[in-house]
Amino acid sequence: MPLLVGLLPLMVSTAGCMKRGCVNRAASGSPGTGRVFAARAKTTGIFAMNANTFGSRLTITTFGESHSPAVGVVIDGVPPGLSVTQAQIADLLKRRRPGEHSHASARREADEPEILSGIFEGKTLGTPIAVIIRNDDARPWDYGALVDLFRPGHGDFTWEKKFGIRDHRGGGRASGRETAARVAAGAVAMELLKARQISVTGYTVAVGPVRAEKIEMALLEQTPFRFADPAMVPAVEAYLEQVASQKESAGAVVELIVQGLPPGVGDPVFDKLDARLAGALMSVGAVKGVEIGDGFRAATVMGSQNNDAMTPEGFCSNHAGGILGGISTGQPVVMRVAVKPVPTIGVPQQTVDRHGKPHIFEGTGRHDRVLVPRIIPVLEAMVALTVADALETQEALRESRSLAQIRDAIDEIDGQLLTLLARRFSLALAAGQEKLKLGVVVEDGGRDAEVSHKWQITGLSHGLDDTFIHALRELVVAKSKALQEQKRKDNV
Repeated sequence: MPLLVGLLPLMVSTAGCMKRGCVNRAASGSPGTGRVFAARAKTTGIFAMNANTFGSRLTITTFGESHSPAVGVVIDGVPPGLSVTQAQIADLLKRRRPGEHSHASARREADEPEILSGIFEGKTLGTPIAVIIRNDDARPWDYGALVDLFRPGHGDFTWEKKFGIRDHRGGGRASGRETAARVAAGAVAMELLKARQISVTGYTVAVGPVRAEKIEMALLEQTPFRFADPAMVPAVEAYLEQVASQKESAGAVVELIVQGLPPGVGDPVFDKLDARLAGALMSVGAVKGVEIGDGFRAATVMGSQNNDAMTPEGFCSNHAGGILGGISTGQPVVMRVAVKPVPTIGVPQQTVDRHGKPHIFEGTGRHDRVLVPRIIPVLEAMVALTVADALETQEALRESRSLAQIRDAIDEIDGQLLTLLARRFSLALAAGQEKLKLGVVVEDGGRDAEVSHKWQITGLSHGLDDTFIHALRELVVAKSKALQEQKRKDNV
């Protein structure tokens, strides 16, 4: 793709498209009062009350339980014109889908997302996007014995104490099934980040005591459990077989990296980017710990070993994990997440029922032996949503800058535009030289059509006018061809 296409995100500001205020939600106060509250925990972007809404400017509200007809999400704050398809959402959901390997839950769900609103002909409309994922393989009868019983390691006891009522079928709202809705929302957030050349990647670095000794990013898609070190997969398999023979379950550690995030994203004090990321990741039910950068290792070294020295070329290391003072440094943002063992196991355990009577509970049914790799797209989704939301907050901040600051920012972008144009034309000359060697003419109708299509798709996804895209492309391509023709004449 021509390098100038990479400039398109710099040529349009989408901040104004994401101005969504706090969603008002009716309180359960005195009957007939009709009181409405917009109480929101500002530091996390999570609403008060039942905390089913996440985000500040880019918000999601999830709904549904493990054995309800469906789970789903409403996504608000997405700008118009972004390319989002059912297939893109389905691809991420497939990575989370149960029944994909021998140690995963045997529950069989198609997990085909149904887009109800907000997207037309593959483009977002700027209106709320509603997506549902139907629960096709629910078996509520499997949980009849758990009406009064509290399962060890699950949220049964605490949900009962908080609400006075709970859905005992598979944990209800506390089930991991709820996270399918987060993944659907995360797929949309990832498209927003992709338009800014930002990516989120997660992979397993430990299962139980088996740890990766190296990270092979290029092989993640082909490696079982999305384990970072393919050479250690046999050891992972052997450990899980041992765990299965004991009717036990295993925990894991997942590492996540955000690449391409520019410096300056995040807010000081209570809305630090690392605080928001940690809160987002900790909101996933099985997560029991999060570290950023060197994390707990930083407590074992001296300051000179932990600091990231700087030179005119940039940082010399990344112990901070891409965040300093709660604000991104421009380096990769690195996180690690501790995922607990699945609580439902076949080992007899002591528990009580809602009346306080003691019982021995032995887990049965369809459950994961280990939550990787299924939990990884969930974690990626929460990171993507947090980063996309923080970026929109940053764009809003830039809108409030003085005229002089705005002009400085424009001058900086103009410099980047001209630099990239110069590089683009240099590459065009190199291509012309290769054409000359191969005896190929400068004009290539097939290539022209391909370039035109890519410009249009990328430009429209950023809200640029079709006429402007066409005119700009014609100008740049004409200059490239002229340079190639001149090079050909010079060589004659």
